[in-house]
Amino acid sequence: MVFLAARADFGFGNPNLAGALFAMLAVGVWGFCGGRSDEARPSRFWMCLAVSAGFGALLVMTASRGAIVALGAGLLALWWVAEWPRPRRWQVGGLVVAVVLLSLLAAFGRMGERVAESSTEDGSITSRLAIFRAVPAMLAASPQGWGRGQSAEAYQNWFQAEEDARAYKHLLSSHATWMVERGWGFRFVYILVWLAVLMVCGKSPASFGVWVAFGTAGLFSHVGGDWRLWVGPVLALGLALWERARRMEWPGCRSWRNAMLAGLGLTLLLNVVGHEANEGIFHGRGFVKVGRGEPKKWFFAPDRAVLGAAYGKMVREEESAGVASHIETIVKAAPLEVVLSGRASVPEMATFPPPYDLVWLNPPAKLDHAQRRVVVEAAKKTIVWGELRTDANPRELKMWIETLPDGRWVDVRGSGQLLKRGMLGETGEFTQELH
Repeated sequence: MVFLAARADFGFGNPNLAGALFAMLAVGVWGFCGGRSDEARPSRFWMCLAVSAGFGALLVMTASRGAIVALGAGLLALWWVAEWPRPRRWQVGGLVVAVVLLSLLAAFGRMGERVAESSTEDGSITSRLAIFRAVPAMLAASPQGWGRGQSAEAYQNWFQAEEDARAYKHLLSSHATWMVERGWGFRFVYILVWLAVLMVCGKSPASFGVWVAFGTAGLFSHVGGDWRLWVGPVLALGLALWERARRMEWPGCRSWRNAMLAGLGLTLLLNVVGHEANEGIFHGRGFVKVGRGEPKKWFFAPDRAVLGAAYGKMVREEESAGVASHIETIVKAAPLEVVLSGRASVPEMATFPPPYDLVWLNPPAKLDHAQRRVVVEAAKKTIVWGELRTDANPRELKMWIETLPDGRWVDVRGSGQLLKRGMLGETGEFTQELH
């Protein structure tokens, strides 16, 4: 059983994607069984059982726990829509044999180990639980959405626990990723579309089961991000539409009205739960605010090379702070402090609301005209420089800063380009200087 020791991805690059595909195929193949009216033809039942069990064996080789849950949910949904048909004795025997064989295959491979290790201390499970708990707050914090491809960055900066250093490409769930990245209008339509698809497939057991398996897999992995996994659900939906058109059995107005009400209710519920869970984070176009009221400290165009990729965790330590990518979004709140980092491109004609104090972390050694103007216009200016930087000589800049009124130069001993440690308070002298 050496070949079962590792998780197989079958060329998908991720075992969870392959597992989701096999779960849908294992459910969809039962569409060829013919339903209750075909019970007198056992050959078709045995064919479907053998093929479904084969896909189940491939699923076991992926060791995807989410795919196992998706398979169970899809088969249960198929059985429910088929009006709970009672299998005959010989059918029960075949099903039991298939389940036992798949269980033995899992027990001697990676799947059995992963299932046995499942607990609230499992990193894969804890990461998903942490993200799932944060999703409602992320939805409420950004009514217009965090932006395409920005869900993981938003989570790591503004909602991830400070001691958690795990990085992600997305929110480990297709549903969570898409809904967080887009606004409430899309979120309502997204929920409504899912309800509509399930309603249309309600007369086709196999199609319904495939969509339930697909949706369940999308809870645990970003399966919707791979176009190849959409082929099965799209074909299943096409089959369901064809069957409804052939029978002329379409959902009535009452069904559509109930779907609309259910979609609206779920959207409002997410909104209410999110506002209750949100701890003072608000995202608008071009800015993020932390705390209540207008921020007293603004981080303008943060440079990740200086503050680190998860700079938001540092900003969250402030009682009232914000991050802005456009100067126009900064509202005056006395006393106002502006924090620049790295090269911080400043628009030529734009200016920060006066009066303001300026802290610039690791600026370029030579400032352009707009950058020099921002420094000169500040009431107090503090330049923080990592003394181990090797990319520039700060001598001329330091001399200029020290000639300005209320100008200060701070050398951070033992630090180079990255100054995140000091901002987090791990360098006592650095933090003391800034306050």
